Amino acid sequence: MVIAVLTPFIQPGTEGPEADYFREVLPRLVRQHPEHRFLLLSGYAWVRGEVMPPGNWELITTAPRGRHFLFWKYWLNYTLPRLLRKGGADVLLSFSGLAPEKAGLPVCLFLPFEGHGPLSLPGTVPAGVQRWLKGPRLKTLTGQAGAVATVLPAGTAGGWVATGRALPAGGALDWEERADIQLEQTGGREYFLYTGPLNAGPDLVGLLKAYSLFKKRQKSGLKLVLAGPAGSGAEALKSLLGTYKYRDDVQVLHPAPGVKADLVSAAYALVRLRDGGAGAEDAPFAFRSDVPVLAASGSAAARFGEEAVRVFGPEDGGEALMEVYRDERRRARLIGAGRAAVADWSWETAADRLWIAVQEAAQR
Repeated sequence: MVIAVLTPFIQPGTEGPEADYFREVLPRLVRQHPEHRFLLLSGYAWVRGEVMPPGNWELITTAPRGRHFLFWKYWLNYTLPRLLRKGGADVLLSFSGLAPEKAGLPVCLFLPFEGHGPLSLPGTVPAGVQRWLKGPRLKTLTGQAGAVATVLPAGTAGGWVATGRALPAGGALDWEERADIQLEQTGGREYFLYTGPLNAGPDLVGLLKAYSLFKKRQKSGLKLVLAGPAGSGAEALKSLLGTYKYRDDVQVLHPAPGVKADLVSAAYALVRLRDGGAGAEDAPFAFRSDVPVLAASGSAAARFGEEAVRVFGPEDGGEALMEVYRDERRRARLIGAGRAAVADWSWETAADRLWIAVQEAAQR
């Protein structure tokens, strides 16, 4: 079997679940299945010597000629199918969430964690190209975290989505490590941590209301740290916080991936909202770091279940914050159940599951 692997966005400095899987899982698949051939379709030749082991694979360097929508459309729907036919590909494994609209072969789209939508590298692709991945053209049927989910794009051969089951090593910090991170990031204060898009939307406004109730009832010094990319919504959030009663206890950060991991590891609790999957790896990482997770109903993190996550609705966010703060037994149960939820997550498990998804896609 010839397996084409699409990785157009992953560069030497790229961080995130897609890049981690590409570096850790794909070489394992190549080594474990010498009877099959792998075609790597990438815009960068760096993978030749830095990632892949010698053996049964070939690199084809390809990328759109520019960022204009027409360049992407031509590359996606004409150049890629031609390269796939020329290489004799039997199945396409895409690490980018992208696939030709008429690939002419089964497609396995890779989503690093359940709750991620396709194109979880936001802003990389012109909006016109994303239309294929929205609305009725792509129907995703998801199961539990780490499960294989079917994808049924209209007018194509169909495909499979493999949901990831690995994450950075993590691990609970000792008291001194936590104190060092807190001193550097929040002046030494404990904090609730929200990770995700920064905007003035209803979900984040609801979190600020919940924190107001927490501050009013508990008289606690815990800060609220809002960590996310500096996008267009950040200015609207800044204006909103200008009139917020507890603005001195709210801190907005735009951390690099490594710094965000430190923030999660040292947090008093992690809060996840309905964010379409952005930063969905933070909840499993928090589990590994013995940090309790609070998640809005309908979010990806909430699917881990109420044993591992304190799920809250639009009206009881404040109660959730207070419960994790006041009830040490509940906090300990959340930490234990969260640790158990990711106990079997490993790169070996991820490679096995991804290979099963590729095989199932090829058999369709």
